[in-house]
Amino acid sequence: MNSKVPAQATWRTQDRSPWWLRSTTLGEPNGDYHANCFMHLKSPFNGENNIQFNDGSCHYHSRSYYCQPKLVKKPPPPAPAPVPPPPPPPPADSKTPFCGSKRFGGCKHSGLKYDMYTTCGSMSANGLTCYKPTIQYVNTKGGVPAKHSNNNIGEWCSQLGFSSSGASATYGSRTCTNPDGKGKLFWCGKSWGGGYDELANKWCDWRDGKWHNQRLDYPCNGQMITSVTCSRR
Repeated sequence: MNSKVPAQATWRTQDRSPWWLRSTTLGEPNGDYHANCFMHLKSPFNGENNIQFNDGSCHYHSRSYYCQPKLVKKPPPPAPAPVPPPPPPPPADSKTPFCGSKRFGGCKHSGLKYDMYTTCGSMSANGLTCYKPTIQYVNTKGGVPAKHSNNNIGEWCSQLGFSSSGASATYGSRTCTNPDGKGKLFWCGKSWGGGYDELANKWCDWRDGKWHNQRLDYPCNGQMITSVTCSRR
């Protein structure tokens, strides 16, 4: 006698959960059962696996009942928290590390009195080629290196923490990102203008060499550096 027997399938629990009294046939109820009446549990009661009962024409009453727990639906588990987006790369500042022998990023030049950084528009998969490099000198941004007879690409790579050998650059047209369209640079040093802002080899303003905390003076035209490739030490 259970909810899977067609003859008893119309008997439903309040919460419509399956119910069970026994799996084998019993001669009761034998025809004198009335709706909403109690049935008698016969004794001896030998446990839930051998329940015997009698309908008895609604003659049974009790303050104790043989019940099954009410079906309680478990709430669905909470949705997993969304994965936060990765933090943006930090801006170039005095805490930016040298690239070392790892890969390009916001790379600080070594050996200079004032902070200079090389930042890439994008990078190759191995991190050794920097596309559309731009230069920042202290607080002045938007410098774009150009082709010049005095350029030393190996020394540039060396300042960024890479090897000075095997360095190369490609050239083409580029526009400056500064509002006035200016930012062209060339490689200068101790033997070329004394380094202008400081006695060191570095990128300098194309017009007068100087751009330490001042604007850049020359528009981006001609052959500009479109990529630089360095090798690991």
